[in-house]
Amino acid sequence: MICLALVGIICIPLSSSLNEFKLKYELESRFAEFKEGRIERVTASSSQGSTWKRVKMLYNNVIISDKTARVEVILQAPESLLQESELMRVNSGFIEEMRKLGLKDIQTDIRVIPTQMFKFHSNI
Repeated sequence: MICLALVGIICIPLSSSLNEFKLKYELESRFAEFKEGRIERVTASSSQGSTWKRVKMLYNNVIISDKTARVEVILQAPESLLQESELMRVNSGFIEEMRKLGLKDIQTDIRVIPTQMFKFHSNI
């Protein structure tokens, strides 16, 4: 009887940790797809699809604890994407995807490093 109680006491925190690990792994794999450039769902739903092809995710960090997630993302994007409405759409997309995974409280921090593109043509 004592062994059964001991196993029960050990299994509860382990199952909680396993669930948090699975959630973190799922989020990390989705961010990895974004980093690799496979962002078809974003470009399909965005009016600026060609702009999104030039967005690079430089850094992401996911911290999960007790169904609470904190996500930090740093993007490098063209200046034309730096409209608040477009970034709010991205933020709501992140939150929607995380809610589908069962997370309740979600804090996101999205930072954007603006880039400019210069084209130079020479006719020599």
